[in-house]
Amino acid sequence: MFVSPFSHWPTDLSAVRQLFVRSAIERRMASFRAGCSGLMDAVDVVITNGTIVDGTGGPARSGTVAVREGRLAILAPDAPLPAAARTIDATGRAVAPGFIDLHSHSGLVLFADGRHEPKVRQGVTTEVIGVDGLSYAPF
Repeated sequence: MFVSPFSHWPTDLSAVRQLFVRSAIERRMASFRAGCSGLMDAVDVVITNGTIVDGTGGPARSGTVAVREGRLAILAPDAPLPAAARTIDATGRAVAPGFIDLHSHSGLVLFADGRHEPKVRQGVTTEVIGVDGLSYAPF
């Protein structure tokens, strides 16, 4: 009797996608954590006392995030706070990486306001436009 080596894989596509996304996020977070070990002498921003939602699907937790040269690092609970140019107290707030809007109808809005600040204020840092086959550029 032949048994597929993939028989233990989920057959639901959304479950497979979730596994791959979670795996990619966990690898990225591990590289941030590893990269922060020697780089946390001085940072650009420290965000303290926030509820961290890291996108891995794990539970939210309180903690500290450091930002240096645009890279994030979640500090260990017992890690000393690095010297920072700016410290933000996020008590009572969620701290999360930027959100990706995979189905946006903002193509025309970007011509009027290239910074698209309403989306940025909601935490969206990346937008996919033209997903319905409608694109305003290139002409």
